[in-house]
Amino acid sequence: MSTLLGAVRLNVQVTLKDVSELQTYLDAVHDASRKPGRERELDEKLDRGEITRAQYKAGVKALERMREKAEFVYDGRKLNIEYVPNHYYLPVLLDEQGRADYIKHVIRTESEVRFVRDLEKYLAVGGTGFDEYDWWMWCPGAPLRVSKLDESLDDVGIPYYNPEENRIAMFRPDFVFWLRKGRDYHIVFVDPKGTEHVGAYLKLDGYRRVFEEAGRARSIQHDGLNVRVSVVCYAAQQGRLPDDYRRHWAGSLDEMLQRVPLVGAP
Repeated sequence: MSTLLGAVRLNVQVTLKDVSELQTYLDAVHDASRKPGRERELDEKLDRGEITRAQYKAGVKALERMREKAEFVYDGRKLNIEYVPNHYYLPVLLDEQGRADYIKHVIRTESEVRFVRDLEKYLAVGGTGFDEYDWWMWCPGAPLRVSKLDESLDDVGIPYYNPEENRIAMFRPDFVFWLRKGRDYHIVFVDPKGTEHVGAYLKLDGYRRVFEEAGRARSIQHDGLNVRVSVVCYAAQQGRLPDDYRRHWAGSLDEMLQRVPLVGAP
């Protein structure tokens, strides 16, 4: 099934015979992002006399059907459908139990779900580190199709050498953030990864060979912007880290954002 999200079509593959209920939830949560603007539009139209009181009430009822979160349950297997600010696709689909096998390409890995939950809590507080930027989004890379980077669909990746397999492999991070302030544009690959994963260090080595010079992210000039690419491994609980890799790890959203200027400082 597909649902049109602004200029982007979100492809959702399901094995359900009847998708009408799921489609209703998808539409309701997607429209929640437009609710504040539509509320203002209704008020302004009523003040200008462009709509009747009855039309205004009908519009308010339609707004009430919009929701920021919904749960779809099929055969006891729950799918969370949510609005998360600044995500390129709406809604965001999460399978926290890892049992919703009737739908593909959703966020279901425990570490990835935990990161999204941390991000939601962080944004709900307000006054976050994102306020330091003129503009920011988070999403997968191209081709833009799903709620997270999917190895079977997306070509975004950084090559690195895998000694166990004696071949060049691809580091495909789970999430990508775009942050812009003035002419400085940061692309931040975020990978929820524990410090015990030796493979993480190999992937970081691959990133450094491509995007760093003298321990700092290279500035790439593109279309009048200073573009820097950073990698942050996200782990709430961090074990022993080699000093040379510590700057790539973050245990909170604040720390993650602090890593951006540290890695990409001129």
